[in-house]
Amino acid sequence: SQHELFSLLDKGQISIEDFADGLIKDYSLNGSQEAVIQGWEDLLIGVIPGRIEAIEKLSKQYRLALLSNTNEFHYHVYKDACEPMFKHFEHLFFSFEMSMRKPDAEIYESALERADWLAAETLFLDDSQKNIEGANAVGLHTFRIRQHSDFDRMLELYLAD
Repeated sequence: SQHELFSLLDKGQISIEDFADGLIKDYSLNGSQEAVIQGWEDLLIGVIPGRIEAIEKLSKQYRLALLSNTNEFHYHVYKDACEPMFKHFEHLFFSFEMSMRKPDAEIYESALERADWLAAETLFLDDSQKNIEGANAVGLHTFRIRQHSDFDRMLELYLAD
């Protein structure tokens, strides 16, 4: 479980400043709003090496969509670095734009409807067990990525030579 502030931020329902202030208050943090915001930005590690090329390979055989729990602040920090990867997706679904969040059924259903895809014909990848369970509940096929090598294993399964 996590503090409701994380969900509110990911759904675009509070600002990054209100998020930081809430964390400072609720967790009795000694840092400033600016320090908390900087720490939140520092969590981003960049694109995993080789991931852009892997997504490009997948896009040549499959229709791809990205469904991400993310907040507007993080999106603006990483969007330029991720643009070479984003261009290989037919659809980009960000929780802060949809005012919904995984693992709630409504976000999967909305993404499927917008993409005009059937759950039974769609494979959903995620690193969170709760998100996998949410996707399964709406009929999606799922594959959990626990570590980077799991993604590579999935590529071997789904990419034909």
